[in-house]
Amino acid sequence: MTTPVSFKATLKPGQVETPLDLYFFRPAAYLFVRLALPTPLSANGMTVLSIVSGLAGAVLFRFTDKRSIVIASALTLLYGILDCADGQLARARGTSSRLGRILDGMSDYIVGVTSGVTMSFHLYDTHGQKGALLAAFGLVSILLQGTLFDHFKNRYLTLSGSSYREGNDLAETRADIAQLKQKGGSPVTLLFFQIYEIFLIVQSTIGRQKKTERPSPQKAALYAKQLAPIARGWAYLGPSTHGLLLGIFACAGHLSTYVLVRLTLGNLLLVALFIAQSVRERQVETASD
Repeated sequence: MTTPVSFKATLKPGQVETPLDLYFFRPAAYLFVRLALPTPLSANGMTVLSIVSGLAGAVLFRFTDKRSIVIASALTLLYGILDCADGQLARARGTSSRLGRILDGMSDYIVGVTSGVTMSFHLYDTHGQKGALLAAFGLVSILLQGTLFDHFKNRYLTLSGSSYREGNDLAETRADIAQLKQKGGSPVTLLFFQIYEIFLIVQSTIGRQKKTERPSPQKAALYAKQLAPIARGWAYLGPSTHGLLLGIFACAGHLSTYVLVRLTLGNLLLVALFIAQSVRERQVETASD
């Protein structure tokens, strides 16, 4: 009989998640974790299930009838829950791996891009060329917001000295690639790591941040105090917020309004967080000199 694992033991640090994650997505995902623990289903298998759910929902957003939109929204919500469940299952079993974290991270972009494309067709049908153009700009904004959320979440984890990692270190990724080449690892695994290497380079370029080094314990404590509110702010631009609000707006018949909100308020929040991040990092550097 499988020993129950506490809900708390499956969580990430709370500073990099929103109340929406902590009080809805994570508890719902924990139910799936409890169901999966006695089975052979792996964390990567859970990731595959989440991608299937997300892609099915994305395809249905192509259509404009109410039934398709409601089902698409439900599948997108299920995707968000399963997207949390894969990492929680890995932590519950102690089987976390860099490959698993890479697959999990890539799933957001696979589902996100597909959703953006299908919504472009949807908005073209309902609003013509202006709708399609709105969806295209919305997709770029959501990808930019998600990329910077990932980047600064992991930067916070490193700077605050957290023991929790999400496999975002470029040097470690390059070392893994070299090891895979040397040992003749799976070509598919090697391809995933190479794609992830490119993604990390793009992330750091967009984030315009210098290489992140592990600080001293004293400096890490300062970073943790100063950057915790900013890390929580970045989390609001993550996939959980996106998935839930997308479903609500779509079911209400205001898909174009949701895209417009991400284009305006989402990007305003991004700029504000970027400035606050830079200011607070400089404050820590000045205080510790």
